[in-house]
Amino acid sequence: MGRDRVVYLTNMELPSAKAHSVQIVYTCSALDALGMKVKLVVRRIKAQSKEEALRFYGVEGHVEIEEADSFRVWREVGKGRGVFYSRSLSWIERLLRYKPLLPWPVVFETHRKALYYKNDPETGIERGLEDKYRLDKAISKLDGVVCAHESTYELMKKKGTEALRLWYGWTVETEAGEAHSLEGFHVVYVGIKRELLDLIRLIKEEDLPVHLHIFGGGKEELARLKREWGDTERVTLHGFVPYRSLLRELRKFKVAIAFNEGIKLADYTSVGAAILAPGLPSVKEVLGERGARYFAFGDRGSLKDAVMCMGHSPSNVERLREASRKRARLYRWPYKALSLKRFLEGL
Repeated sequence: MGRDRVVYLTNMELPSAKAHSVQIVYTCSALDALGMKVKLVVRRIKAQSKEEALRFYGVEGHVEIEEADSFRVWREVGKGRGVFYSRSLSWIERLLRYKPLLPWPVVFETHRKALYYKNDPETGIERGLEDKYRLDKAISKLDGVVCAHESTYELMKKKGTEALRLWYGWTVETEAGEAHSLEGFHVVYVGIKRELLDLIRLIKEEDLPVHLHIFGGGKEELARLKREWGDTERVTLHGFVPYRSLLRELRKFKVAIAFNEGIKLADYTSVGAAILAPGLPSVKEVLGERGARYFAFGDRGSLKDAVMCMGHSPSNVERLREASRKRARLYRWPYKALSLKRFLEGL
């Protein structure tokens, strides 16, 4: 009989507006729907009840939730055949201290394109990654690693570690029907990134004919951005919007822009948006060679050409919207959860 329990250990509060919390809850809910018994361990439950915390994400099911202060490893291992699972290196290190005595496998989920680089190997942007010694020590003792990217997956295979290649994004079913009609050429972005400056400068300084809509950020952050960027009628800051409402808002836009391979790509494909994105290997790994209008990362001229191409070609927009809809089917739950379930059961 395969393993039928998963204890997912996190450092997050529940509910949380962070994108990674949505991904974690969806993972737990999907495994629960496939018949696995799932316990989600969180730092703190902020809702009045565990059921209310799950409803925040729009999911139902029988996922158990427990605060970390009351969690005990040994209490879990007496409940059957299970797996300890986490994307937190600190939790993984705590579990591995007991490894010789643990009857359950320990599995680490990593979203890194390359484990041991301080700077992103594709863009050069500095990342706050854990040091090589900690990762090496943990990986040498792990029973399995779930990798978001091919580069990390290949590294795990070379080290002889059991690994599953599974992109960490997700897509959800959205309401049927066409996107709302907005007059003119509108592009949406979710998040606050320095890379947005190039696009905003193109809009302001070169009169790029596009209206940019940005979702995300708190009041103080938005006030700072307005001071840095200055006023422009064709950049609208919408601020923070809860996730379920955000998907409804995204449906108003036919074109979305990304600057990396992050989770927002899943949201964009969910709503069938045509995607503008940097032509990085990690992005093409998710969207495919023809799944977006690509531009060279950090190249302002290339970004301008890509935006102009989309703005002047409704047929390109519709082709890429259809590409997003098709790509989204590959990332839907429970399709991905079934792969994860089989991997965990086989450890």
